[in-house]
Amino acid sequence: MNLNRHRFPRSLNSVEYWQAKKLLSRLIPRFIMTTVLMLFSSAQLLAQSQTLTINTAATAPLSTMQQNGFLDSIAKEMFKRNNLGLEIIVLPAERALISSNSGIIDGELIRIEGMEKFYKNLIRVPETIFIQDFVAFAKNPSIKINGWDDLKPLTVAYINGWKIFEINVPEQAKTIIVKDSQQLFTLLEKNRVDVVLISRFLGLDAIFKRKLKGVRLVVPPLIQKKMHLYLNKKHKNLIPDLVKTLKNIKSEGIYDEKLKKLEKKYSTNE
Repeated sequence: MNLNRHRFPRSLNSVEYWQAKKLLSRLIPRFIMTTVLMLFSSAQLLAQSQTLTINTAATAPLSTMQQNGFLDSIAKEMFKRNNLGLEIIVLPAERALISSNSGIIDGELIRIEGMEKFYKNLIRVPETIFIQDFVAFAKNPSIKINGWDDLKPLTVAYINGWKIFEINVPEQAKTIIVKDSQQLFTLLEKNRVDVVLISRFLGLDAIFKRKLKGVRLVVPPLIQKKMHLYLNKKHKNLIPDLVKTLKNIKSEGIYDEKLKKLEKKYSTNE
């Protein structure tokens, strides 16, 4: 910048003039450098400023209010590696799907395969984020269950709205519908049902928190379902990188390490 082009007030004497010119010569480079740094920092922030809001249908220990559940940590690592922010929220099931499909929020953290058939604006991230075991818990050690038909002579309970059980529990079984896992295990604890049906980790967490004794996980699972992250179609460009990142997290052993830590916590209840 040509300092000679800048004119100072004529009232300045020669000493003041040269002092002002000297000060200006020092300030202008600093101003230019500061501006460049601010622009660079703004560009960096802009590149990392995209934050997606994702609903989770999972509960503790997979997703928690503190967002430190197993799936929370996996998803955060996926997004972090792609310079994306992530906000995990909890909405009622149907409202969440409608909001994700319409683009009000950006997607679903964990849903079964095939949701894209019913919600056309949702795109499934093809790499499996979790395999969900739907299981039975019982107190009676003689109860053995190898499939849905083995429930026919039993009194069973499950949580209202769980379609997987509504569809598959035989009509011959006596069923009791409850509103949450607390009611579910209260029935089992008081011997009012033979078995309760729930997802494996949600059941194990309920037993752990209630410190229940004599309740066991019945194996094998009634059914296993692959679960996936879904994004609204406006974010379809992110999916290839998220798939690659999730595969890397698995190949690096991070996924299995976190899962084993979770399983160890509940190992005494299995």
